[in-house]
This record gives sequence, C-alpha cells and structure tokens, in this order.
Amino acid sequence: MGEQKLFKRGDIFYVNIPKLDYKHLTRPSFILEGKHMYVVLHDSDHCGYSQNQVVVAPISESKSAKLSGKILPSHIPLKKDSYDFITKDCYICTHQPIPINRAWLLGKSPKGSLKKKHIKKMDLGLMLSLGLLDTLIGFADITLPKTNTAKKHRKILPVENSLAFLLSDSKSKKKKKKKAV
Repeated sequence: MGEQKLFKRGDIFYVNIPKLDYKHLTRPSFILEGKHMYVVLHDSDHCGYSQNQVVVAPISESKSAKLSGKILPSHIPLKKDSYDFITKDCYICTHQPIPINRAWLLGKSPKGSLKKKHIKKMDLGLMLSLGLLDTLIGFADITLPKTNTAKKHRKILPVENSLAFLLSDSKSKKKKKKKAV
C-alpha cells in the first residue's frame, strides 16, 4: 500500500473526483467531478475515520448563489486577498461535507491552510448545517448552569440569526458598532 498523506484540519487540497457511471444508480441532484478545491475537516490521524477516507467540504465560487442573492449562513466566505493560493473570492460550502478516498487528494502537501478565524467560522457553519446548535446550547447549559448564558441569548435572538451574525464579516460588525456610538 502507498504512503499515507498527512494533513490537518483546515488544510486545503485540490481533489480529483472521478467521473461515475450512473447507468445502474439513481443520479444525485448535485454532482462534482474533476479537479476542485476542498478543505479538510479533520486531522489525518483522527481515529474515528477509515484510514482510506477523509471528510472534506467543497470550496466554490457559488456563482449561482451570488447571482440569486441566496448566500447561505453555511457559505463561509474566503477572500482572494486573504490567501495567496486562492485566485477568486469563494466560499466553503459547509452544507456539503463528503467523505472521499484519500487517494483523490492531489499533491503531497496542501495548497495552504485556513486561518484560525476561518476555521472557527467553518465550525459554526458545520454546526448550523448539521443541526447541532441545540446540542451545543445543551452542552453550554450543562457546563454553565448558573449563568444560563446560552438560554439568555437564545431568548434574545433565534440561534440561526445569532450564528449568521457570528459568521458575517467582522469589518461590517465594527462599522455597525461605530455608527451606533
């Protein structure tokens, strides 16, 4: 067997998704084939996954979403100015995580890695996409029972709106704060 690729959460690779023959299968409504950029969602030594698979999320320009104005809270923006390996503004599509064969990762090393602020936003997008917000609030209530911080914030704003605010660009938040003063 060939040498296993090492990677860490937040690494970005080009992936070559092979074309599938759908003659005997129901064709899914969404198909990605060929070479595309993906972000890795776990470390290579994570014991919860097969040594032959890696879970990734696609990175897309989301042209149709931009044109229709339907950028979702699960679209995590990456600006081309923030990374030298990204040629256009794009989005991590946290609503589309998929397991792939590790052999489909192209190159011996990643093209680059996400900054910590983008990993945090990716985590929030994944929580929203996977419906884990109530679970997270439950954990917060268990670990912070006296302050009930999570419940207090939930009464003020629905969780989805709170998450959308957290995922929004920090520059626009600063502008809003300055205007309010």
